[in-house]
Amino acid sequence: MLTEYGIAKEIPDRIRDNTDQPFNLDRDATNWVTEMILLRQEIDFATNKFKTSVWTGGTGGTDVTPTNLWDDYALSDPIQDIRKEKRTIRGKIGRPANVLILGEKVMDILTDHPLFVERVKYQGRDVTEEVIARLLRLDKIIVGNAMQATNMEGQTLVLADLYDNDALLMYSPPSAGLFQPAAGYTFAQRQFAGGDRVVIRRMRNDERKIDIIEGRTAYEQKVIDARAGCFFSNVVA
Repeated sequence: MLTEYGIAKEIPDRIRDNTDQPFNLDRDATNWVTEMILLRQEIDFATNKFKTSVWTGGTGGTDVTPTNLWDDYALSDPIQDIRKEKRTIRGKIGRPANVLILGEKVMDILTDHPLFVERVKYQGRDVTEEVIARLLRLDKIIVGNAMQATNMEGQTLVLADLYDNDALLMYSPPSAGLFQPAAGYTFAQRQFAGGDRVVIRRMRNDERKIDIIEGRTAYEQKVIDARAGCFFSNVVA
């Protein structure tokens, strides 16, 4: 069962009449509505999938915390930690993990980790997502940098990272299919399929003298095979 979500931005006539170029209220409202819906989807993922007790692809079928945390540059070995769990997933579903999702804090730690720096220092290159993905033989690394306001409306703005000290290693097929393993899919109603999975419409309320830019979506994020993912919990301090 897919759940529908919607959000709207009102544009009063008095604001429109006093708006000069290069500002475009319809465009800006559309961008804001789309961003809020996409943020809702990302919050859903970070809250319900990027956490412990969801994935069973790791060693022992449980979440994994490295013996030596990755910000312990003297003792830790994130390359071997990730490769080990990549092989473990392959042994369970027949496909090696190919995607690593982590937050900016973890990415910053890996960027400066001596084991990665050592492998590229003679190439005149910085340690980037692409470099780490190539060294680990992953298709891609996704760095989650979204933030969520945790304060009540009207109070001082307080922002918190959606992705903190953890990482998720998973297998994602090149395209969706019924007869292949996959960590998970996002299902959307037909009218919301493709692109950002958002439908935008413009409405008019003459009584209130406002235009309304509304965005709607209907989706569900589902774990397809929990063995296709390994959650690294608290990999840095």
